[in-house]
Amino acid sequence: MIVEARDITSLLANIRFTDIAPRDIEAEEHARQHLEVDDNEMEVNEVAEKRKMEELEDMLAQLTSGTITGPNQSGRSTIEDVRLLKGRLETLTRGLGLSVNLS
Repeated sequence: MIVEARDITSLLANIRFTDIAPRDIEAEEHARQHLEVDDNEMEVNEVAEKRKMEELEDMLAQLTSGTITGPNQSGRSTIEDVRLLKGRLETLTRGLGLSVNLS
């Protein structure tokens, strides 16, 4: 059970909010309108830099662990991966006799 708990914890630690959060199309469109009006590329550059940094983190994680970080083996985690981990955690807590609400 300890191995299972550590595995779940490790996999959860690799999940980013940006991997599982739904895209906010309205907010993206609003940001684009502001960029067109202000002709300000700083925000676009910040987003691009953040993506590059996340890609670099992913590559480093793959090198150090020898595997791809996402449970689905495609790179980054998905909401389905989170659901699967939640199921594993529920099974683990039941096996330990704990009553935990994971809703």
